[in-house]
Amino acid sequence: MPRPMTTKFLDAARALKAADHNPTNSDKAPPEKSQASPLPTPPTLDQVVDKILVRFDQNADQKLSAQEMTTVLDPKGRFELINKMVSNLVAKVDTNKDTFVDEPEWTAAVTALDKNADGLLSRPDLHHGPDALIALVGVIPHHEIPPGG
Repeated sequence: MPRPMTTKFLDAARALKAADHNPTNSDKAPPEKSQASPLPTPPTLDQVVDKILVRFDQNADQKLSAQEMTTVLDPKGRFELINKMVSNLVAKVDTNKDTFVDEPEWTAAVTALDKNADGLLSRPDLHHGPDALIALVGVIPHHEIPPGG
């Protein structure tokens, strides 16, 4: 009668385990366990502002309009919600009310988002509240572990 596949597997596992405990292999160093790669460092506030301007400033005037941002985020104009969110974001960040958000206004907005004042903009800084709209710019790494998880 042929042996079942599980029996063959268990025999092979036992043979490997016995080879690991063989005294002739004691001079070999145990194999190193692979370490998970460390999470990337969150961007600094200046890096976030620079990335925002590089990504959205289509006419290179160092200020952004809601239209410029919407054109990048929704090039075919199919999602009205994106347009509303970008308009709300610009209205909130545009402190001089000229309908454009320039570099100093972006810097002030991003600095206000840095809840723990570490000079970095990480996912915990954006975890709660309406200020999380800034996450639309796509500069925050999405694979960071959220707080408490």
